[in-house]
Amino acid sequence: MKRILSIFLSLVLSLGSLSTVFAADETTKQQQVLEKIKGRIGDTERYENFTADSYNNIYGFSWENEGESLYVTATEDGFITDYSYYNNMDTEDGPKIVDLAEAKTNAKNIVNALNPGFEFTLESSSSSRGGTPSFFIQRTEKGIPVDGDTGYIELEAEGWGLSNFYITYTPDLGFSDAKSVISKEEAEKIYMEKLGLKLVYKPVYKDGERQFVLAYDAKENNKYVNAVTGGIFDYQQSLENYKNEGVSMGAGATADAAESEALTEREKEEFDKIAGLKSTEELDKALRAIKILGIDDTYTLESTSLYYDDYNKRYYGTLGYENKDKDKGGISVTVDPSNGDILIFSTYGGEAETTENVISKEEAAKKAQEVFNALAGERGKEYKLNEASTDKYGSWTDFIRYKDGAECTMDSGYVSFDSSGNLKYFSISYSYGDFPSVSSAITFDEAAKIIFENMPYRVVYMADYGTKKFVPVYGFERENIALNAVTGEFINKITTVEDDLFTYYYKDIDNSYAKDMIITLAQYGVYFEDTNFRPTEAITQKDFVAMLYCAIRGTGAPINDDTYEEAYEYLQRRGIIDLSEIVFNMADNPPIRREQAAELIIRMLGYEDIAKLDIYAPQFSDVTEDIGYSSLLKGLGIMQGAGDGKFNPKGSITRQDAAVIIYKALSI
Repeated sequence: MKRILSIFLSLVLSLGSLSTVFAADETTKQQQVLEKIKGRIGDTERYENFTADSYNNIYGFSWENEGESLYVTATEDGFITDYSYYNNMDTEDGPKIVDLAEAKTNAKNIVNALNPGFEFTLESSSSSRGGTPSFFIQRTEKGIPVDGDTGYIELEAEGWGLSNFYITYTPDLGFSDAKSVISKEEAEKIYMEKLGLKLVYKPVYKDGERQFVLAYDAKENNKYVNAVTGGIFDYQQSLENYKNEGVSMGAGATADAAESEALTEREKEEFDKIAGLKSTEELDKALRAIKILGIDDTYTLESTSLYYDDYNKRYYGTLGYENKDKDKGGISVTVDPSNGDILIFSTYGGEAETTENVISKEEAAKKAQEVFNALAGERGKEYKLNEASTDKYGSWTDFIRYKDGAECTMDSGYVSFDSSGNLKYFSISYSYGDFPSVSSAITFDEAAKIIFENMPYRVVYMADYGTKKFVPVYGFERENIALNAVTGEFINKITTVEDDLFTYYYKDIDNSYAKDMIITLAQYGVYFEDTNFRPTEAITQKDFVAMLYCAIRGTGAPINDDTYEEAYEYLQRRGIIDLSEIVFNMADNPPIRREQAAELIIRMLGYEDIAKLDIYAPQFSDVTEDIGYSSLLKGLGIMQGAGDGKFNPKGSITRQDAAVIIYKALSI
């Protein structure tokens, strides 16, 4: 059964509007939004399961039966931004020839029904998903395209029913008169005189290999010729002014477009469940009472989010705190709002580096164990301390979960402190479900016999960096030799690019805004062995490094446990990472920070010498050192700010964000 995951998990502290509670008030808003859109999304009475999410005035709703699901998101004022329907009972013999003109008319009617009064144009997609008719959507105003307000609509195979719809919509902005505009020739002349071009080398990828081409590119980014006055329009400055003026970001084009409709019994049940969660006030009070976290009266609660994890069948919420002294940074805590369990605690900003007071590994391990026991609670009893490390920047310790003596590779814990002994990061992943008994496993000898009989094992040369020589060793022909200990079958059964172009490889990206980029990266050989991409989770350092490695080298093999060491060694040889840096120690594997990702991308592109030049004006209020990295990436359109003129350098990025960043970097 296809699982629909929420797109609203945000481990990066977002300074948007503050929802006051996870329970009563938020439930009321969710009900109001659903009532506004019910008349436009079809009948939901037949669905047995229903869940609701919210994130900073964006509301998501999921309905599901066995083999059938519907997912819709909408703004507080009822503008539908996302619609995804799936029914695995709709079996087709294969792609059908569809009258595209008729399908286009159907698509237009559907968009009009979803959001009455919305002006747009449709353009046929050159790569219809699975042979179904799909169209790009471009918002317009009096026939003029609105930059950035784009999306897509995908119909069912026969060209009638709606399968997927998504639109980016910029609300609450009026439109200037465009009746009198300068000619194209005039605009071209002004552009060349005041903005101009530059000659650059750009990398391109062909058959998995990177090549360089000489190309012209814009000398000035985010600047355009005003079509009426002939002056220069600075988009970035406009965006900063827009944010500073506090213009509302809530869409409202169709607030009165449909009458409210009654909720189904299942929908009412789900809202009752949400109402039963702990409120923001309760969670905030509980977190502040835990002295280890350090959330005292100097911190104010600035943001909240709530999302439903369909995999674990439970809700999670994130609370973001800012210190009144901006130099001391902030704190983000992700919890289970049903019981208050802490899942992730992280701090950012306000870090002071020192070369003194380095504690021993033994002291670090003892302190980390105490914190882990306190924050993990009963869950922590199944975890064992794996390794503690220290240096002048602080200490970090990881934990591994075991059941019946068997390591749970998907579940881990992590604790780190700064050089002053303050808690910087805590996380625990804990999978729920049935675990096969260890007693049902074949023996080690039986497993070894299967592996050696079925996996070529031969002599290869490997680099020995101690002796600076290649040495001959035995190695398996395939990197992943994982074997199912119960069935005796190899786990590494890979769906190749040739089989399905990865369109249906990942099972959980249908609702990801980066779906197409994730698929394209997979086609280039940047993909994980696990068919669950987990788009909204924070990406770890190891996974980000592995994605870069596959993007550069074009291995064509999936990312798995055997990839990481080779990735670190390869990128170290290329000068992209320095293995002496704490951030790239493989044992230290928290989510990668935005500033770290920026450095890696700049090095991958070969722009570090340029980034280090003292020529950049500050682009973000919270980046005061090494500003060239974030400034370059912003100018290249690879990484933008995190809102309010900030880059949030210490914040994490989601896995779907990482895919977008790497995709854009490969497109430079």
